Amino acid sequence: MSTRPNPRKKPKGNSRQQRKKAQRALAKAGARQKQKPSPLAAQKTLMPSSEYLPQMKTCWPWAEEQFLGGHSGLVNSVSWSPDGTRLASCLEDNTIRIWDGTTGWKEEQRLTGHSHPVYSVVWSPDGTRLASASSDQTVRIWNGISGKEEQRLEGHLHTVNSVSWSPDGTRLASASNDRTVRIWNGSTGKEEQRLEG
Repeated sequence: MSTRPNPRKKPKGNSRQQRKKAQRALAKAGARQKQKPSPLAAQKTLMPSSEYLPQMKTCWPWAEEQFLGGHSGLVNSVSWSPDGTRLASCLEDNTIRIWDGTTGWKEEQRLTGHSHPVYSVVWSPDGTRLASASSDQTVRIWNGISGKEEQRLEGHLHTVNSVSWSPDGTRLASASNDRTVRIWNGSTGKEEQRLEG
């Protein structure tokens, strides 16, 4: 007498095989997930390692000619004199340094007067004066030969980030965190115009 298979009961062999297949599929999926690099790892692979830096330096067309050491704080800005013989740098230590290219780029002068970090420095078009901008809320004009402070331009209500001479050297523009650009008379130091908006 033959017995009929129960349709509700699954054969044991099939269920084991199915479990094994499912386990193998999960294992493969996990392995693929591990092999896939994360976005962070992909970024790291784009960064040059130290072993490639010498090769990069030889391929780069620019070569360092001079290293100006002696700065005691972060250097925020630099400016060439119009004749290219001097360089001015301004720092977080509230000073401006002038470097002389005719003497092997030795420090020629150190201008002090600002009470907070200096963020911008620029030579006048004729090379006789320097203008600087600072977080002490002032713009200062310096004699490019003696290094003495000639004028102090006050009016900004917050950090002054940038300063620029007009092409003829008669006016000076300054930009500040007080959301204004101010135009100053380069001779009198008086504010001529305030740009807001």
